[in-house]
Amino acid sequence: MTSLDDVKLSAQAKTYLVNSINDHEGFQKFMYLDSEGHWTIGYGYNLSANGIPREVAALLRDIKVEEAYFDLCKNFPGFLQLSEQRQIILIEMVYQMGITGVLKFTKFIKACVSRNYIEARKEMLDSDWGRKYTARANVLAHHFEIDSFPGLNGG
Repeated sequence: MTSLDDVKLSAQAKTYLVNSINDHEGFQKFMYLDSEGHWTIGYGYNLSANGIPREVAALLRDIKVEEAYFDLCKNFPGFLQLSEQRQIILIEMVYQMGITGVLKFTKFIKACVSRNYIEARKEMLDSDWGRKYTARANVLAHHFEIDSFPGLNGG
């Protein structure tokens, strides 16, 4: 991620600059149309003209992965007792659907708690998610059942 380290200003000048931008632009959590009709977010960042830098997208992805992990720890029975392979599949599901979406898979959760991973796979695929995102669901369900994931622990 870039920082202001390469900007050749004193620490005091950088602090003033950042505070001034923050004060004048204000922070907006959600996209909005600015006074020129450009989609903007954060501290006046023009998405229409600039898009989103890969580093920012990666940071947002990582934040969302961490949130998914902690949501599962808090809300999914037995999550921490699952193998790492199964945990990453659940994290990816929460990343895509949110914890609320995954918790609607009540039969899937019941199958996981009883360690019936054949049934868990079936329930993953027998869902709106499984039918809508067939390719992704097939890959994740297959690896959930066999407790493997390509490139992870030799799987």
